[in-house]
Amino acid sequence: MRRSTVRSAALAACLACVLAPLSASASTDTTVPASEETSAPAASESSAPAASEGSAPAASDVEGTVAFLMPDIASTRYELFDAPLFTARMGELCPNCDVIYLNADADPAAQQEQANSVLSQGADVIVLDPVDSTAAATIVNAAQGQGVPIVAYDRPIPDAAADFYVSFDNFAIGAAITQSLVDHLDAEGAEGGVLQVNGSPTDAAAGLIGDGIHSVLDESGYEILAEFVMGPEGPYPIEDICTDEYADACEELGIA
Repeated sequence: MRRSTVRSAALAACLACVLAPLSASASTDTTVPASEETSAPAASESSAPAASEGSAPAASDVEGTVAFLMPDIASTRYELFDAPLFTARMGELCPNCDVIYLNADADPAAQQEQANSVLSQGADVIVLDPVDSTAAATIVNAAQGQGVPIVAYDRPIPDAAADFYVSFDNFAIGAAITQSLVDHLDAEGAEGGVLQVNGSPTDAAAGLIGDGIHSVLDESGYEILAEFVMGPEGPYPIEDICTDEYADACEELGIA
C-alpha cells in the first residue's frame, strides 16, 4: 500500500512536468501502462484511464523514496525545469517522501550505476528518462526484479516493459512542427527543399518525432535534400553537418 501511494504521487508529479508547458494549449498527454504503448502513443489509442495532474491524493503520513534519473545536462530543461518541478510537486503530494535527483550527463554506463545506487538506497519508485532507450532495458529488468516499479519518462523504452510511460505524443509533435513549417513555406511562396536533422538514434522518442515529421513532409511537395541523424554525443554545429554527403544540400539551402 505504501509503495502504491508513493508510485501514484510520482506519476502525478511526472504528469505535472509534462502538462506545465502546455497549460495554455489544448494538447493531450498520455499516462498509460507501458504494456499498452504504441509507436505513436495517444490517449485515444488506449483503453487505459488517463491520469490527471491532481489524481494522486496528498500522502502526508506516507514515507518513501523516488529516484528521478535524467539523461543529460546539455538539454538545460532537466536542470532548470523538470527536476525542480518534479521535486516541488512531490513535496506537495508526498511531503515525507525523499526525491533523489541524478543526471547521467549523456553516459549510459553512468545512468546504469546511478540506477544501481538508488536501488541499493531503497528507492520505492524509479522515474527514468533514459540516455540510451535500448540499454535502459537492463535498468528496467533490474528494478522490477527487486519489485521496484519503473516510470519511463519522456522517452519510451522499447525493449523492456516499464510499468508506466509518461510523455507527450511524440509523433504528433513531429507532425505539428512540420505542418507549421510547411504552412509558413507555402505562405512565403518558398521553393527548394529541406534539410532534416533528426535526434539521436539512442533516443526512441526522437524516432517517433521523426516519423511524425515524415508523415507531413513526405506529402508536402518539398523535397528532403538530405536527412541527418544526430550522434549520441550531442548536437553538431551546422558547419559539421554541412560536410561530405550533406554539402550539396547545405549549399542549396544557402547555409554552407
